[in-house]
Amino acid sequence: MTEKRAQYRKKQKRDSLSKLLKRAKDDRKTNSDSVDVNPEFVNNSDQQDQKTSYRKAFSNEQKQDLRDEKIARLKRRLNWAIAVVIVLIIIVLIALFNF
Repeated sequence: MTEKRAQYRKKQKRDSLSKLLKRAKDDRKTNSDSVDVNPEFVNNSDQQDQKTSYRKAFSNEQKQDLRDEKIARLKRRLNWAIAVVIVLIIIVLIALFNF
């Protein structure tokens, strides 16, 4: 008897999970080696904080400008769409009542 789709999917899922677990176990064994780090490396967080705060402020201004431009563009498009709908409604009414 052939196996059904549900049985096939369960088998595939089980096989994929077992492969994933085996791979994770193998990676854990190989990653247990120590990592060499340069002891002279010093992270100067004050300078990085100043740079990131400037970037954030600059990017926030740019984001606000971009947002305002998008809002203005959408307003124009919406106004045009409303005008087109009104004109089409008028054309339909004229066509219905004049002919």
